[in-house]
Amino acid sequence: MVPTTKLTPSSQPQAFSVTRARPAEGCDVLTVVGELDLATAGSLATEFAGIPVPSTRSVVVDATRVEFCAVAGISALDDLRIRLDDAGVPLALSLSHAVSRPLDVLALLDVFSVHDTRAEALAAVTS
Repeated sequence: MVPTTKLTPSSQPQAFSVTRARPAEGCDVLTVVGELDLATAGSLATEFAGIPVPSTRSVVVDATRVEFCAVAGISALDDLRIRLDDAGVPLALSLSHAVSRPLDVLALLDVFSVHDTRAEALAAVTS
């Protein structure tokens, strides 16, 4: 008999989502949850495409709840970084290991402003 593994609610992957908030004047915070792969990176890129708007002074991406990140997700993050750099808008990230590891392997970790928590990332771009 082959043993089977039953996924419990806590071990099931979280559904992919991106939410956008503005907790501080001029600061857009995007919270990314779930798996960031080829199937979901397009949704992330679409959400990122609307940033910056004229009133945007800074951006935080909270990816601490991303469970998997493929190259397509890294590409979306890097495209956002380049666009914000061109606009003079600071970007700060808070990342899970699933995102920081591929950024590190691709030698891109140092080109981002990376922080341990969302609060630290927010403080870095609003102070």
